[in-house]
Amino acid sequence: MHKMKWDFVVQAIADDAAKRSGTSYETYILLFSSDVDKRFSHFRHKKHIIELAQPYGYATKRERELLVEL
Repeated sequence: MHKMKWDFVVQAIADDAAKRSGTSYETYILLFSSDVDKRFSHFRHKKHIIELAQPYGYATKRERELLVEL
């Protein structure tokens, strides 16, 4: 696994989510986190990807459910 490549992919997902979310941070978190989950759903190093995604605001499925409930 090439770390730089996955950093770039996570950054690209974050940039796309930021563009689609407008000014809503909650929408950004929902879009970014679900996009990461979809993109890497069958990736054997998903734990590493989640670690890379956390600084961008990655939220687990449960955390996203709680965010929606607010």
